[in-house]
Amino acid sequence: MSESGAARIRVNIDRLALEVDAGTTVAAALVLAGASGGARLSVLACQTLCRDGQIVNTQKANTR
Repeated sequence: MSESGAARIRVNIDRLALEVDAGTTVAAALVLAGASGGARLSVLACQTLCRDGQIVNTQKANTR
């Protein structure tokens, strides 16, 4: 649990492991990871909640 009392979940953004509060959006996790989803996302990152164990690869990561 975080200081706010929210459960924590693990996500992976462009190979960077993060722990975020349950209820965090993918867009917020991208910001925390210092990543960017680019102008066009395949899902609506601002409306999609992170799931425990979720792996997110941005277009930037796919070009490496």
